[in-house]
Amino acid sequence: MLTAIVPAKNEAGRIHKVLYSLLHIKEINRILVVLNGSTDQTLNEVKAFRNKKIALLFFKEALGIDIPRAIGAAYAQKIGSSTLLFIDGDMVGEISQELRGMIKRTSLQELDMSLNDCYSHLEEKPPLTQMLLFRELLNKKIGLYEQIHTASPSHGPHLVSLKFLKYVPLKAIAIPPVGMAIARKYNLKIGLAAQIPHFLLGSSLKDRKHSRLIKETVIGDSVEAMEVFYGLPRIRTYQGKKFLGYHPERRFDLLQKFSQELLSM
Repeated sequence: MLTAIVPAKNEAGRIHKVLYSLLHIKEINRILVVLNGSTDQTLNEVKAFRNKKIALLFFKEALGIDIPRAIGAAYAQKIGSSTLLFIDGDMVGEISQELRGMIKRTSLQELDMSLNDCYSHLEEKPPLTQMLLFRELLNKKIGLYEQIHTASPSHGPHLVSLKFLKYVPLKAIAIPPVGMAIARKYNLKIGLAAQIPHFLLGSSLKDRKHSRLIKETVIGDSVEAMEVFYGLPRIRTYQGKKFLGYHPERRFDLLQKFSQELLSM
């Protein structure tokens, strides 16, 4: 069973486009919206679908970046999902065809983690930003650069297998580069299954502060992933600078509480 996990927070006016697109992908058996911290009409927009394919997990409090992925993964595993597709609730681009291809290639290649390369469409690659340099560094350090270049589970839709879920802890799923590094340590199969340019994803535009915090989050996650891969203490400091970004807002306590409640069900 293939379950699409859709983290969402304040995506009124956008979430219906994402769900409509996913509902038209026949390979997807279940769509799980993990709605958290919303103060707009996102909840009503999701409920308006009244489609048996769509399930909703609602959290009044904000879970923080990537925690909804881990919560969705825990729930999807509980209901018997064999493959998970992660796609953010603001990705309103018309990428149904690309997602179908991604799902098909993931199956054909028997990938445990399949990623999207957002930059392969560029004939001339621009100078790498600081964030992309760290993504490249991580992928080289864990021996994946030849396969995935600068692709990262932090960016764009990606899929994971049931085998991935058995080896990678929920807390690591909530720090995507760390989850990838652990999967690599266990020799799980990681590769590219799509080349969807960033501009096609249709992600909502954010302000400069958000862009800076996202950059710091991904850099810190990448540094932490390298430390985990080599069995070193988990830090987010590189050359004397600490990269936190949105990391302190990740509600690992709520993730743990939810996973414990699932076990008791």
